[in-house]
Amino acid sequence: GYHDTVRTLVFTGRPCRIRKNPYVMDWEENRAEEMKATLVAGKLPYTVDEGKGWTADERKAATPWLMGQVAGAIHEIKPAEAIVQEMMSGAVSILRANAARCAPASKL
Repeated sequence: GYHDTVRTLVFTGRPCRIRKNPYVMDWEENRAEEMKATLVAGKLPYTVDEGKGWTADERKAATPWLMGQVAGAIHEIKPAEAIVQEMMSGAVSILRANAARCAPASKL
């Protein structure tokens, strides 16, 4: 849903929107002051934690999934062909409806 993403500074030091995960939410909710201090020192929170040594599972859990807020609008995964067909059908309907509004110029 629309609330499954969060803007964070953890990975880049600049706001980036990612899918929420426990690692980022820990930084945002429980370690916010530590994050500010780390960033002021010119370090990225993610690289500080990474430098402590992670297991493969910890690294996987912390990996960011970059996505925009519009990701919340996706409710089903469709093949590209189906999406293009829906878009074309919609475009054809609109063009036909608009063509009916056009009248030839009068010949006065």
